[in-house]
Amino acid sequence: MVTAPHPLVFIVDNEELIVRALHRVLVRAGYRTACLGSAQAARECSREESPAAVITDLNMPTEHGLSLLSELRERDPHVATVLLTGGELTPEMLPLAARYADAVVTKPCEPNQLVQRLDQILADRVAERLHGSH
Repeated sequence: MVTAPHPLVFIVDNEELIVRALHRVLVRAGYRTACLGSAQAARECSREESPAAVITDLNMPTEHGLSLLSELRERDPHVATVLLTGGELTPEMLPLAARYADAVVTKPCEPNQLVQRLDQILADRVAERLHGSH
């Protein structure tokens, strides 16, 4: 029996503790991960292999996660996207989050709930592809 490879998930956050915690829970759930400390590192990594999903922090030192999600979504409209934030989104960011993030999760979050949400988003993406919609 041929099994599909484990989906690759980019974890993009400048806080190493969060990256390590998400990595552990995602690997246990059957995902492969690329642990990245910046949006630029994620862009470079995406040139080698496109991720099935991206989990990114909103606020990072050099740029916010929404700019990364918009760029990756333009390249691949089927990439699953989760935006992590430590607080409320500003009114200016709400439309961007609605457009580029499949889910917005407030930190700290329950890791298993995040995995369940990611599982659902990826299942929805598979269904979209099967039905030919975007």
